[in-house]
Amino acid sequence: MISTNFTTRLCLVMCMLAWHHTFTFAQLPTPSLVGYWQNWNDPASPYIQLDQVDARYNVIEVAFGVPINGTDYEIGFTPDGVSQSTFISQLQYLQGLGKKVLLSIGGANDPVKLDNATERDVFVSSVTSLLNTYGFDGIDIDFEGSSLSVSSSSTIANPTDAHIINLIDAIEAIMANYRNSFNKKMLLTFAPETAFVQGGMSQWGGLWGAYLPVLHALRDSIDLLHVQLYNSGSMYGIDGNIYSQGTADFIVAMTEAVIQGFDVPLSGNQAGPFIGLPETKIAVGLPACPNAAGGGFTDPDTVKAAIDYLRGLGPKPGSYNRQGGPYPNLRGMMTWSINWDAVTTCNATAYEYAANFVDIFFPCVKPNLGPNVSACTISFPYTLNSGTSTNTNVTFTWMNLTTNQILVENSPTANTWNISTTGVYRVIRDSLSCSKSDDISVLNDLPSPSLPASENICSVVPLALSAANSGSFPGGTSWQWYKNGVAIAGATSPSLDTIRFAAAYKLAAQYGSCSTESTTNVTSSLPTPVDDCVTPGSQAQLSIQTASSGPFNWYANSTGGTSLGTGTTFTTPPLSSTTTYYVEDASTAGITTTGPPPTNNGLGTLQNGGSQTEIIFDAETSFTLKELTVYPMIWCYTHTLSFEIRDASDNVLPNGAQSFSITDDLNCSTVSGPVTLVLSNGGVNIPAGTGYKIVKVGSINFNHWQGSVSYPMSYSPYFTITGGSSSDKYMAVHDWKVEAGCARLPVIAHVNSSCLPLPVELVSFIVEPDGDGALLKWRTASESNNRGFIVLRRTDNTPLDSIGWVDAYGPDHTYQFFDPNPPRHTTLYYQLLQVDYDGQSSFSPIVSLRINGSVGDFDLFPNPVADRLFLHYHGANFPGPWLLRLYDMQGRLMLQSIWEDPETSLDVSSLEKGPYLLTISENEKIERRIVIVE
Repeated sequence: MISTNFTTRLCLVMCMLAWHHTFTFAQLPTPSLVGYWQNWNDPASPYIQLDQVDARYNVIEVAFGVPINGTDYEIGFTPDGVSQSTFISQLQYLQGLGKKVLLSIGGANDPVKLDNATERDVFVSSVTSLLNTYGFDGIDIDFEGSSLSVSSSSTIANPTDAHIINLIDAIEAIMANYRNSFNKKMLLTFAPETAFVQGGMSQWGGLWGAYLPVLHALRDSIDLLHVQLYNSGSMYGIDGNIYSQGTADFIVAMTEAVIQGFDVPLSGNQAGPFIGLPETKIAVGLPACPNAAGGGFTDPDTVKAAIDYLRGLGPKPGSYNRQGGPYPNLRGMMTWSINWDAVTTCNATAYEYAANFVDIFFPCVKPNLGPNVSACTISFPYTLNSGTSTNTNVTFTWMNLTTNQILVENSPTANTWNISTTGVYRVIRDSLSCSKSDDISVLNDLPSPSLPASENICSVVPLALSAANSGSFPGGTSWQWYKNGVAIAGATSPSLDTIRFAAAYKLAAQYGSCSTESTTNVTSSLPTPVDDCVTPGSQAQLSIQTASSGPFNWYANSTGGTSLGTGTTFTTPPLSSTTTYYVEDASTAGITTTGPPPTNNGLGTLQNGGSQTEIIFDAETSFTLKELTVYPMIWCYTHTLSFEIRDASDNVLPNGAQSFSITDDLNCSTVSGPVTLVLSNGGVNIPAGTGYKIVKVGSINFNHWQGSVSYPMSYSPYFTITGGSSSDKYMAVHDWKVEAGCARLPVIAHVNSSCLPLPVELVSFIVEPDGDGALLKWRTASESNNRGFIVLRRTDNTPLDSIGWVDAYGPDHTYQFFDPNPPRHTTLYYQLLQVDYDGQSSFSPIVSLRINGSVGDFDLFPNPVADRLFLHYHGANFPGPWLLRLYDMQGRLMLQSIWEDPETSLDVSSLEKGPYLLTISENEKIERRIVIVE
């Protein structure tokens, strides 16, 4: 029973302290490596100075405070090997490092048993005196042997054994005295053997379960319970199965038992249950090496596997299935002893147990910042995460490698870091002897589209442009092509394959907040096509604009076929669907003989011999090689002469392998003369490029020139001969017949019901310079229902715009329109939009004039438009606001809006299909554009 006087005294002490003082609550390190320090010298586990304990141990249990001779209740302690003052100084040194040093009482050889109140009080007094003298942070209860036993009639919650009750009371009194002396909580740890705790699952009475009432009564005061999982027999787990010491199953089962709790049998009823303790109060107790205990040593890998499974960090290491958990906050590990861990005669290396603790609870984790991040898809500040958690003895250092700047150094809390700019960053995670790092790039890494700097429309029409590196762009990249700065409607892929006009073609890529662009300047060796649009059953008027005098032939196909007509214009037959026609400039087409001639070529003397085996040349433009004249090295009979036309990588071009059977009808004493070879299958197509070769193959050689040979040879506008087998010899290949010139130009006749014919006959339409302006003249015949003409203008760099209106006079009339201030230094293209009184309209052919000019500042798109018309101002500073008005062809105002920002739009979805006049007013200036609603 508990003494009434003692209980009253304890209450008075506790209550007064609680009233008059604010206590400091001591905290054990997290995680804890608990090690018993032997206060004696053992040859097998030698004495270590207290202040020389390995730094990884952060909780040191000083072994032991033991009963003074002749008693089992009065506790004494004397440092071995050093003076009391030296010991105290060493203890304080460890405390200054943040370590906790406790006095462990008892041990395997010194039972402690408090049979009555007198012994209890002496125990309290002696332990309190030791705590006050040495300044320990607390006590560890390591009562073994006969120290504790429980009556079978007792229960966990209500013990009846006097020595158990006295021990509970004594510990509470010591804690109260400690608070009074040090104004902080005394640390309290327990190190029972398994029979005293988990043994209660199989039997109740004697030593079996004897610690359970003490643990239950003091559960709120206990800081750490580290049951000795060694020197033990087999034990039940809470799953009802039996497990043997020295195994992963034993560690997992015994540890989970004191966390989950368990029932304790009592004569068919129960002495319990024992309610488990929080995982934060549990450490795994094991021997440091095989010789440190009579049994239960477990190798480091097995220990790690067991604790990882308990903490939810690894797979099940044996047959035991966790009944709950995981327990990520398991407090740590305990070992007997620090001295045994220090020697190399027991384990292969010193401090193997401490190292395993670090590996388990402070693994040498490499931080993981994840994949590189595109600054296009994030906003700043942006948080970088090391992928690891904070912990005791773990620090983080962050660096900006781009600026070579340390952002934070050795911070215990900075497992994440906020950045505000792009760059390459590094995090370094330091944990005791482990240092690992990881880097991450946070960059505006959207590449620029890879386009050629320039292209020429000639051999392939339409020309196609494509970003060669489109595959390196992230998914979700948006694309837009521009022609002379104006967005091309519907051109939203990384390739554009409909190019027929010379212009600057820009491809813009957008990904998140990042954008890049590239431009190809496209020139044309072909005329400018002028398409037409007609209603079904009508004839289209197609034309071209060109400075060439031709002649021009029109065809139905891109190659071959019979000419349908000649000239710069072509009238189609009545059409039911959109049809493409092709026009060819005959002045640039056909077969031309070029290159060095076989005679009078200034190359020296024709020599017999086969030392020259190749000719190297550059193709200045694309051409087809049709014929060659050669001097084969033969005297008589029939021979096979073979050669190959290869590219710079020695790949044979398509149809580039050529063979010819040659019969020499001369006598056998004279070298054969020149032979003309017509290449098979229409010849060999040679694209513009460098390093091409004509290579002799087979046994028949070519003769060569020698004497005045000098490279490069520029006999031809189509190719340049740059070398041969020798720098002073030329393989006798002459009179190259090439077919060059550009492909036929597609001109499109669009057929659509919205394309309306002019209700007038346009007899002529010209434009000519007039001072600083341009004068347009046109003459009509047979006008009917004609309301008037909208005058449209575009340049090479701007879209078609409205610049004026001319009323109709009919039925036959000559009209003029003066454009006083057109753009300069560009070609102007003019077109008429004839407007009928019923709202129908149609376009005239286009006429052009070269004049000094400039580029407009805004564009609108798409046009034609179905839903929303967008307007975009290109200048640096928007000069608005501007007034927008949209009129129908009867002059009725349909929409009105104020243009206040560089970009705006108009919703035209409610309007009927047809042409409309858009005016943009700025003070006294008015711009006019025709908008087609479809």
